[in-house]
Amino acid sequence: MRKVVLEHAAVARWLERETPGPESVLGHVLTTGHGRAWADRWPEPSVLLTETGGNYLLLGEPEAVDPEELRPLVRGFLAAPPELAPVLAAAFPDRVVWDRVVWPRTAA
Repeated sequence: MRKVVLEHAAVARWLERETPGPESVLGHVLTTGHGRAWADRWPEPSVLLTETGGNYLLLGEPEAVDPEELRPLVRGFLAAPPELAPVLAAAFPDRVVWDRVVWPRTAA
């Protein structure tokens, strides 16, 4: 994976996969410019890793992720959809799964 500069047109389809709460790393990096991003290829990535404030989000096709490449990039909390669980297990065999609870905002 190589470091990339996010452009809205290149990652718009990835924004649909994000959920509110601590996993909204991609939207934060794209909107504020604070954080980092890596992709397997650019500008049409099949896997995307974003980070801000020690929170990481991995999205994409499991077969496009090399666990060996992923291991040195992540140093914090990593969120990923269930289909990437086997990749995470291979990259981080000693990982600790920490389920998060996110309360949705309701109108006042």
